[in-house]
Amino acid sequence: MKKLILLLLFIPLASFGQTWVFNKYFENGQLDTEASFKNGKQVGLLKFYYQSGQLQEEHFYKNDQLNGQGTYTYADGEIVRGIWKNGELETAN
Repeated sequence: MKKLILLLLFIPLASFGQTWVFNKYFENGQLDTEASFKNGKQVGLLKFYYQSGQLQEEHFYKNDQLNGQGTYTYADGEIVRGIWKNGELETAN
């Protein structure tokens, strides 16, 4: 959740009318976060990674809201999935 708030701080930096890709890296050079923005709104896949490079979270955004399936992968490999619609969690396993 802390990462989502951090990403929201970058929305005003997006160029309006263009797609803007945000990538953040750990100090070790591994990718930490991938996000895309269009017209100042988050769109497409949002991905967070562990420092090892393993995918931690993956969520789909449409018009700045969570929409579709999201996944969270614990360090031990356990995966939790949820379905989001218009920013609201509908189902989770």
